[in-house]
Amino acid sequence: MKAMYGKKILRFFFGFLVIYGPSLSAAKLSGQLKPAEIQTLVQKVGFGSASRLLRSAETYPLWAGMKIGLELPITPSGGLAEYGDGMGTIGGLLMGPRLYLCKGLSDGFEITFNFFKPEMLNTPGTLGAILKYNFLTEERAIATISAFAAYTTVNSFTSSQSDELNPVIAYSGADFEVGVYGSKDYVKFKPYGGVGVLMAQGTVIPELAVSQNSAWQGTIHLFVGSEFEWPMNFSAQVDFMNLAMMGSLGWAFKF
Repeated sequence: MKAMYGKKILRFFFGFLVIYGPSLSAAKLSGQLKPAEIQTLVQKVGFGSASRLLRSAETYPLWAGMKIGLELPITPSGGLAEYGDGMGTIGGLLMGPRLYLCKGLSDGFEITFNFFKPEMLNTPGTLGAILKYNFLTEERAIATISAFAAYTTVNSFTSSQSDELNPVIAYSGADFEVGVYGSKDYVKFKPYGGVGVLMAQGTVIPELAVSQNSAWQGTIHLFVGSEFEWPMNFSAQVDFMNLAMMGSLGWAFKF
């Protein structure tokens, strides 16, 4: 049964690439970017690419607790293509599909990884990890409560000034986050919500900036979401960063 739904996830993933791949692969970053525009770029790409929990606050057991599948973060681009010299080709939404793996550890710990190379589709590429620790369960309180710490590297887009045959990755950065969240277990429905402090650093290649080519940005990260326990696990999470709404969807199966 799980193998069958695993194949469905793969079919969805490759279907997404076929339908959206041509438009996403055309994403190029403008030149002549001003410092304020680079700061906004870090907010959009950095915050939007941060690792998402997509999990209730519960932790899986060491064996055989694992969740594996596909994640699709969705972030409004806010007109990034019009920044600088206006030569960018970034669409209205930043959608960076990535592979998702969550594994239970011992003593209340759980770790989550996400991965996608920007060269695969020229979307925000990430390599991220979240370490979670469950310190309160519903057996002792009204909700399950966990703390988490996350780190994500981000590489995204090509330069509008680079050769088509030799594209240059235009943006690179990293995200750091710590926070706490809680969830309720209704068996098939596991809503959760929490708060984190998120810091993002981003750098564009020097030839795309008029002066300073890097920036740091910070935000309070509020989020709500839920896991839905069907034969295939489905997760949806809505994020508010600097009051801007972003989100992420996840399709996975569990062992």
